[in-house]
Amino acid sequence: MAISQFTLSILAAHPQNSAQSLEVFEPPVLASLLSELPATTAAEIVHELPPALAAATLTLMENMLAASVIKHLDADRAALILRRLAHAKRHEVFNLLPAAQWVSLRMVLRYPEDTVGAVMDPDVLSVHAEMPVENILKNMRLFKSQLLHTIYVTDRNHAFSGILDIRELFFARDNQLAGELSQRPEVVITARTPLHSVKSDRFWASATEYPVVDNQRRFLGVLHRNSLLQAMQHLHDKSQDAGLGETALALSEVLWSAWAGIFSGAAPIAAVPPSTVTQSRQENTDES
Repeated sequence: MAISQFTLSILAAHPQNSAQSLEVFEPPVLASLLSELPATTAAEIVHELPPALAAATLTLMENMLAASVIKHLDADRAALILRRLAHAKRHEVFNLLPAAQWVSLRMVLRYPEDTVGAVMDPDVLSVHAEMPVENILKNMRLFKSQLLHTIYVTDRNHAFSGILDIRELFFARDNQLAGELSQRPEVVITARTPLHSVKSDRFWASATEYPVVDNQRRFLGVLHRNSLLQAMQHLHDKSQDAGLGETALALSEVLWSAWAGIFSGAAPIAAVPPSTVTQSRQENTDES
């Protein structure tokens, strides 16, 4: 796709307005366009696109080109898009980024496994508050797999602003904006929230998912109740396995002490006093 110098200057000078105009196009068209732009200009436009559309577009670009765009995004915005890429694509693009970005991106991308951020679903449809209904419907068709019964609404900086019930779109005008139709939710969860603090049945009495934000209120995804329950079960099983491992280790120490006694001509297993085993383990602990 050949880009004229005039078009390039407009895109570079007005990235936000350009993104609003370009978001009507499907990912293949946007990928072709962004691939022809300087990486800095492409990054400024990607910065303004809805995350779902930005991720779908970068997915279709060559890994090196996608990485050159992400390189010019701040860590939070880059992480917002990287989370939505398929695992293989994310890994390949991440490895092409400058080493200086790895640490900051890893810090933003990773959350402890016992927190909401570790099990949230980032692959849900969000739109910005200034998007008209006509474009919202196009996004719904493009990203059916990310569609829940609500659409999540953000400002241009991806700060969370509300939820939009899909049923509202049936009666809305094409030029009405997402922000006009959205409502503030009762509950918003931060990504660093411990899982155990949101597991009660009372918390889930009125919803099956809740929006998740970072410490700057940027929208990251949603926490599904089923995901929470699975994560809590995994942590419980992991804790149980750790306990069994400690028991097995203790048992192996007892058996080794007994067999060592046999080989050295000492008394058989039954004759080894429990206190001797305890004392032996205590001495080993003290030495370490």
